[in-house]
Amino acid sequence: MDESVDKGMKSLSLNGSSDAAIPNSRGIGRIFASGYDTALTRDVVESALRKHFASCGEITDVYIPVNYHEDNRIWKCAFIYFVGEGAVDKALKLNGSDVDGWNVSVTAYPFPENANSSGDVKVEGYDPSLSRDEILSAMTKLFSSYGEISPIIFSDRSIAY
Repeated sequence: MDESVDKGMKSLSLNGSSDAAIPNSRGIGRIFASGYDTALTRDVVESALRKHFASCGEITDVYIPVNYHEDNRIWKCAFIYFVGEGAVDKALKLNGSDVDGWNVSVTAYPFPENANSSGDVKVEGYDPSLSRDEILSAMTKLFSSYGEISPIIFSDRSIAY
């Protein structure tokens, strides 16, 4: 592997730990939330949702898809992932509450029973100036000892194309 790729991958982190374990589905909960104006920016909605649901548990991700076929508007629902016992139950109690002038609708979005059969890893901290091929090669080398690697997907928030 190219020396510059090795250097670009040195700052790689898995949730702040080089030996982070993938939690099972019982330790992670998720909901989807809606009710916001889809003309708002993703950052504005994400910030409001993080603030509103912060008391429920540790939020690991707020994912708001973008509809690239309709003027890049955000989807009408956001997916919020929590770590911690009872976080989803606490979030469900906020259904209908006010978030910056709009009423949030909260729905549980449980994982399927076989959710522990594989795991997804969110990787951050690599040098975004590396090419996709260099990153794919480095990720494959780094994670191949853990088992079969599914296709690697780049989030539109992680790398500029």
